[in-house]
Amino acid sequence: MKAFFYLPKSAMNEATEYYTSLIVNAFHDYEVVISQEPLVSADIDIIVTIRGGDQKSLKYKEKKKKYFYINWFQGIGPEEYELLHNYTLKSKIGKVYLSYLEKKCLKKTDLCLFVSNEMRRFYENKYALKFDKKSIVIPCYNKKLDETSFLSEKKYEKLSFVYAGALYGWQCIEESLVVFKYIYEHDQSATLSLLTGQKNEADALIKKYSLKNVSVDFVKLEELQDELVKYKYGFLIRKDDPINNVATPTKMNSYLAAGIIPIYTDVVKDFEENIDLKNYSIKCRLEEEDLQEVANKIIIFDKKNIFVEDLKNTYRQVFEKYYSDDKYITLISEKLKNIKKS
Repeated sequence: MKAFFYLPKSAMNEATEYYTSLIVNAFHDYEVVISQEPLVSADIDIIVTIRGGDQKSLKYKEKKKKYFYINWFQGIGPEEYELLHNYTLKSKIGKVYLSYLEKKCLKKTDLCLFVSNEMRRFYENKYALKFDKKSIVIPCYNKKLDETSFLSEKKYEKLSFVYAGALYGWQCIEESLVVFKYIYEHDQSATLSLLTGQKNEADALIKKYSLKNVSVDFVKLEELQDELVKYKYGFLIRKDDPINNVATPTKMNSYLAAGIIPIYTDVVKDFEENIDLKNYSIKCRLEEEDLQEVANKIIIFDKKNIFVEDLKNTYRQVFEKYYSDDKYITLISEKLKNIKKS
């Protein structure tokens, strides 16, 4: 049997390349064709896309049979569109249209790859559909655990913080900065590095909050993990809304892979269900705690001794059970075996 992966250049980045490579590895009994062009030959049996909209872009040389469609749903697109366009009337109309396309794609797809169980539940509730027999949940991740990162010199003795990524408001960058400001007022040894390509925006925020000991740097993607190993804490704060509820931000995977202790909110449902960091995380609730309380929680946590071997073992278990290529390749392979039988 033959599988066709439609992977247009515009859809590919480090995260999607890792994810699609993982899927491809599950097709070890198939002939795999990977293409940036949407032209599907007649001898194809399975079509894999990684964006819902890409299915309607497909062109068929000779459409003469039923194909088996697999699609990776990376996020709840209509809701994200509405958020990114500030909930204007135009964005609400756009959301209705995108929801129509999304439902069509969900119904057409024979195997849905969701990033979380919460995403599956969200779609079932929104569209009154059932996906328990036609879906697999694979979180977003692209890094393996680097066990040498726990040995970085004096890593857990310094009050060092990092925020990696874009500075969008929905990623709670300003809340993170305010929390750091409170921590710095308590202990002037505290440092924060903003690893982002948005230098002008970062500088403006530093000025807005009169921050000290905050640096801004842009690190190439291939060098990011080497940089992250230097820090003790990483900010991953989100608000409680459907977009964040269904997501599995790769930032958590990047932080844990680098031995960083995450400061995060409990709104990412899949993390709540699958990631147990025991005593080595700082969890907060923006809806119930003010930012001074969050800062106080971090200050209290920082008085604890970090037992590096225990920390490493705790993170290792997360990677073995949750960020595990073997686990998801096996799940996909089992589904593919059933296709062959039918």
